[in-house]
Amino acid sequence: MSQQSELHRDLMTAIHAHFANLRYDINHIERIIGCIAKSSDEKVVEYLPEGNQSISSLREVLSTLQIHCEIFETKQAMLDGG
Repeated sequence: MSQQSELHRDLMTAIHAHFANLRYDINHIERIIGCIAKSSDEKVVEYLPEGNQSISSLREVLSTLQIHCEIFETKQAMLDGG
């Protein structure tokens, strides 16, 4: 295996681990917001739509990153001859 291919493999392994961590963190934040939603404090509740929008934005960014990662992997596989 070439040094470049090995580096690519290591990079992709790290990226996939970060994707998993990000999904876990987003789900955790979503659960926290769900708990906050049960609050009777009006000042707290007024920020819930922003929190939900933030979670949606994070999920969209994660999806976009995954697509770019897949494109990169496909191009790298073509360069590696496979």
